[in-house]
Amino acid sequence: MRTIRVTGKGQLRVKPDMTRITLSLEGLYPEYGEALRRSAEDTEKIKDLLTELAFARTDLKTLNFNVDTEYESYQVKNTYKQRFVGYKYHHQMKVEFDSDNARLGKVLYALAKCASATR
Repeated sequence: MRTIRVTGKGQLRVKPDMTRITLSLEGLYPEYGEALRRSAEDTEKIKDLLTELAFARTDLKTLNFNVDTEYESYQVKNTYKQRFVGYKYHHQMKVEFDSDNARLGKVLYALAKCASATR
């Protein structure tokens, strides 16, 4: 029986065909209802912005959403205690589109200027 051994090196370069932008919105508010309302308002602002850039409102997809209580620690004499600060929401979303560097630049520029992103 004969053995044939083949060795070599290869290199493959593939241009990405899809771009995904992941966005995270967070906010801390004293009331649970206010945290939910502000999250919805901020999400609508992002959808409005994307609509101006030729996306459908449904192109923005939620990856994760939660609201949790936030506490801070403080010290009284030698005892540490916690006090309620508020409700913190975290909303992670994505938008995907065919790879296009010009479109990507426009989206990133618009998001950087967005009021929701600068709060």
